Amino acid sequence: TFHHKTWRIHNFVELNTMQLQLNKFMSFLTTEGVELYPNVLFVIVSFGMVTRQAYRRLATTRNFQSQTKSPKVDKAPCATKNTFRPIHIVCLFSITNLLLLSKGTFWNLISKEGSFVTSRAVTVLLIFATFYYANYYLFGGLGRKKSKINEKHLYTRIRGEWYDLYNFEHPGGPIALGLSKGRDGTALFESHHLLVTHEKLYKILFKYKVREEVAKKLRTYDSRDDGAHYEWDGFEDDDFVKDMKSLLLEYFGPIAKKRGITLRQATKATPRRWFMIISLMLLFFVTLPFFLAGHWWSLLLLPQLAWVTIANYWHDGLHFSLSTDWRINAFLPYLFPWLSSPLMWYHQHVIGHHAYTNIDHKDPDLAHAPQLLREHNSIKWKRSHVHQGNWARILFVWSIGVGLGLQILNDLKTNLKLTYNNAVPFARPTKSRMVAHLLGRLFYMCSLFVWPFFTFPLCKAIIWAIFPISSFSFSFMLNSQINHLSESCAHASSQNFLRHQVVTAQNFGIGNRWCFFLLRRPQLSD
Repeated sequence: TFHHKTWRIHNFVELNTMQLQLNKFMSFLTTEGVELYPNVLFVIVSFGMVTRQAYRRLATTRNFQSQTKSPKVDKAPCATKNTFRPIHIVCLFSITNLLLLSKGTFWNLISKEGSFVTSRAVTVLLIFATFYYANYYLFGGLGRKKSKINEKHLYTRIRGEWYDLYNFEHPGGPIALGLSKGRDGTALFESHHLLVTHEKLYKILFKYKVREEVAKKLRTYDSRDDGAHYEWDGFEDDDFVKDMKSLLLEYFGPIAKKRGITLRQATKATPRRWFMIISLMLLFFVTLPFFLAGHWWSLLLLPQLAWVTIANYWHDGLHFSLSTDWRINAFLPYLFPWLSSPLMWYHQHVIGHHAYTNIDHKDPDLAHAPQLLREHNSIKWKRSHVHQGNWARILFVWSIGVGLGLQILNDLKTNLKLTYNNAVPFARPTKSRMVAHLLGRLFYMCSLFVWPFFTFPLCKAIIWAIFPISSFSFSFMLNSQINHLSESCAHASSQNFLRHQVVTAQNFGIGNRWCFFLLRRPQLSD
């Protein structure tokens, strides 16, 4: 008890010392004539983070003391380890410096006279909300796999056997593992490990195999998620599978040897690829101030820049194929959240669509707008489908597919029904994760639909709120629908996983520059 009280007193003194230093820092900023508002926010947030860190350390100390009194209590996983990382400080400093350096240019463009302070404060809060929302999922939600004492298992079923991967340090990161929790993860597992031998994979898995008496009691989120459709027995010995793996080795092997890197590193984005991605991002952010200032030419250019940027990195990042560092793959999509919530995209696209392309009641992409379009036999015919070939209807659906569909309606239905388009089961989120997700949705709504009405006249505000996301949505739908829903591949099928991926996809635009920039270029994970 004496040690506990001493630590609290020491911690209180330490925090007060920090507060004095922060006050001196703020005094310096004021005397130097630097704008105060972003720095006040920076200080408040930094102080809050330090206080939160101290509180968690105190909670850990209490847990340790209670464990020494009662040895039978399970040792609590350390949820505070590495919770305060250098990335917090770097991001906050970067945001503040960006705001200060842009004084007189960026702010003058987006702020009217009389609303200067309000615009700055709102924008700072939106930027920080984006950072915190992404940080929660990287180091809090999906990214922290030992966040609760009672969550001591990560059960998944692969080829009919249950495995507990809770203690497995996966090279691809905890998010990749978390996607298979409570599911039949065979298709996910096989599709992301094509360059590793079957013997090596299952030798590792065997260490985490669940005892038979425990496995009998385990169930997937959805009873329909039974791994059906594909035949996995003898998959690795199939001639077509062997040929595909040989082609992969023939392609990536020389790249790895030439660059002096591992085979896994060779499958990720090259320096040339990174240069293109960063250049596209810079073009977008250079155009953004003019869009916020109401320049009409930017109304046409910015949505297409957003699409081209997202098409060239967003998809691959969420497939864990941009970088060998899972944090980079997970964090970058939050810079451009206008296609979908990354959390929802994992369920819709990675777990559902890519694992079970065009398979009834397993691929959620077959049922995005069943009331208006019927593109697969699994969708029940309705009278409203009679005129679905009308171009006016197609343009309407494609224009609202992202802004209203993926971002709002699908997200809402998934959280209420706990299933994405009645195809992919969705685990009930914790309260904290739901709060973080709702904050992300709120940021999306404000950044697209709300801010124009505080900046422009009514008619221009309506145009600025509707046209950009509609234009972006149309480009996405135009370039994505031709991949899998053409007449030749919409109902194609095979029980061999790799054969199925080939017959349900369409090759086009080989060597075409239009497709190079405007269509996503699939990486190995596809």
